[in-house]
Amino acid sequence: TGTLTENIMSVADVRSFTHTDALVTAALASPKPEKGAHQNSFDAAILDAFGKANGRGIASRKRVSETPFDAKVGFETVVVKHGEQVQTIMRGAPEAVVKHCTRMTAMQRKTVDLWIKEAGDQGRRVLAIAGKRLTRELSSSDALAMNGLTLYGLISFADPVKPSTFGAIKQAQALGMSIKILTGDRPEVAAAVAVEIKLIEQS
Repeated sequence: TGTLTENIMSVADVRSFTHTDALVTAALASPKPEKGAHQNSFDAAILDAFGKANGRGIASRKRVSETPFDAKVGFETVVVKHGEQVQTIMRGAPEAVVKHCTRMTAMQRKTVDLWIKEAGDQGRRVLAIAGKRLTRELSSSDALAMNGLTLYGLISFADPVKPSTFGAIKQAQALGMSIKILTGDRPEVAAAVAVEIKLIEQS
């Protein structure tokens, strides 16, 4: 789906499950943008939404350590010191992050699954945000193996289809080509994009 969309993310919705705001926590873990440096599209969307919401409260943060996103495990971990508080933050694919949130009830998991599916049906990608307060600074590798995290919330992202996609699909179909979508996104996200570009009909 990445070649069909603009890859210009914007935060569509935020669902927080605790008093800890998921968007604020996600912003805490996002690297500060540097002039001329490439910024991950998810981080750009998170910081943009955070700035529009209030834009305060993260200036004093310090990123102690980080393990970048790894597709094999499906998440990244960041250890952040914010004032006197030290916190590990995990961000990534919901199904990967939830595995480390071992205190969730069956009802909470059902709520999470339903929210993710509803977002996916709208073609939105979802990032899960979890974390844990620490009594000392840890390396990101230690945080990587940590369980007993609290799921702070979920953030869904909209990524508009490229205007050129519609014409390209029509041309390919006119030539008798069979078009397939190869994606790392959830099936419902791919299906929603396929419906939007009229590759398949709404079921």
